[in-house]
Amino acid sequence: MPELTQDEINLFRNLNQQYQFIAMQKQRLSAQEQELDNAAKELETAKGKVFFAAGSLLIEQSKEDAKKKLDEQKKSISTSLKTMDTQEERLKKKLEEIQKKAQGDQGKDKDEEDE
Repeated sequence: MPELTQDEINLFRNLNQQYQFIAMQKQRLSAQEQELDNAAKELETAKGKVFFAAGSLLIEQSKEDAKKKLDEQKKSISTSLKTMDTQEERLKKKLEEIQKKAQGDQGKDKDEEDE
């Protein structure tokens, strides 16, 4: 019965690393998205001047410009999250295929031993 080749094992490890990296990136982006949501809520109730950070500087801007900037950032993060969801799903399927093959090979080997 065919066993997993070294190339398939290496591929599995590589795909698993990619999967973990994407999961971490998604977690980071989700946290940023939450921060943007909180900033948008604060902006709605803000009275007076609005500032944004540019490096170590605080620069004054209109409330409308600040809202627009937050919306653009949130849209960008949302798009990245959707892309990562697609990548994560594709990697998950590939990992499951390799896992099934490995488990199938082990099951076949066990059946042979029982005979």
